[in-house]
Amino acid sequence: MFKSILLAVDSSHYSEVCTRYALEYARFLDAKVTILNVLDRKEFAIVYPYYYPTADFPPVIDEAAFENNELYEKQKDRAQALLQRIEGECRQMNIKYSCELREGIVPDVIMEEAQVCDLIFLGKRGSGAEYSTSLLGSNMENVVRRCNLPIIITPKTYRTLQRILVCFDGSDYANKALRSAVHLCVSCPGNCVNLDVLIVHPSEDEANSIRAKAEKYLDAYNIQSQIGYRTGDPVQQIMEMVEEKDIDLLAMGAYGHSRIRELVLGSITETVLRQMKRAILLHH
Repeated sequence: MFKSILLAVDSSHYSEVCTRYALEYARFLDAKVTILNVLDRKEFAIVYPYYYPTADFPPVIDEAAFENNELYEKQKDRAQALLQRIEGECRQMNIKYSCELREGIVPDVIMEEAQVCDLIFLGKRGSGAEYSTSLLGSNMENVVRRCNLPIIITPKTYRTLQRILVCFDGSDYANKALRSAVHLCVSCPGNCVNLDVLIVHPSEDEANSIRAKAEKYLDAYNIQSQIGYRTGDPVQQIMEMVEEKDIDLLAMGAYGHSRIRELVLGSITETVLRQMKRAILLHH
């Protein structure tokens, strides 16, 4: 299912953690990793405001500005050094890989590269995190809202994959999240990953119907799994179960039932994204 992974990297601590996640997952999935580093033209244009970047349009930059430019060359050297370091890690771990150093608007380039991948890894925040009051990186949010591929969003601290929680409401997006979570479980050596499924619904009868769908799917797989049912605020119940079960990866759909595809996420998903301190597998 996941044989082609896109790993977007920068110079941040979050990116270092994201790289560790992506390479560990690539190893047990036997997947190839495309390591992508983008020289951000919007960031460059902020330093040179006379190129007139705006909020609605990408900056218009004279190509001559990059020739023999000290700042640009330093950025490029730093990016190449980062890719070389990750290349070395891939070789040590015997992981198939390729490297891409590109220039442009970061989310746009990621979206282009994602067209030939199965799974994307992004750090929750980027290289400007220490100067930002936002809880999420703007590039990450942009990609999450536009992409139709599964994305694993990684936190500040790495955790070995031992327990997955799937938020399941019976929707198409939740079904995809469940399938991906099961795939990760069966791909891990030694069948060592436990799977928990959480159903949050005000009606017990409806919850039992949803539970039956999950049980029917899981019945075909030899994995350790438990299905739980709770009532109340979905975000609160998700966060509490993550702590109680010591979850390493939360899998969920980007939208629920009857959600019209828009450039916004489901409200529960967005709140969980902002609060969660564990890795999240988000399915579109």
